[in-house]
Amino acid sequence: MAQATQMAALFQSNAMVAQAQLQASTQMYQANLMYMQQLDAVDVKRDIAMADIDYKREKSEFRHDEAMKALDNEEMEILLEANEANI
Repeated sequence: MAQATQMAALFQSNAMVAQAQLQASTQMYQANLMYMQQLDAVDVKRDIAMADIDYKREKSEFRHDEAMKALDNEEMEILLEANEANI
């Protein structure tokens, strides 16, 4: 009888330990999922910010190219006028 009581207590103790381990594993899994979701959100924000920077960079390069073309046109007009005046 005493041996059966000891076995029952041991079984119950093992079950409690297993339950605690399962609960800890579940909590770790949930924490990892939350961490992964946060990382994904940060990655998405970073990707959006980088795309915005690329867009602004291309836009400024386009404006620079347009300004340079305008200056080149102005220079050509001045040279043309100077050549016409010399003729």
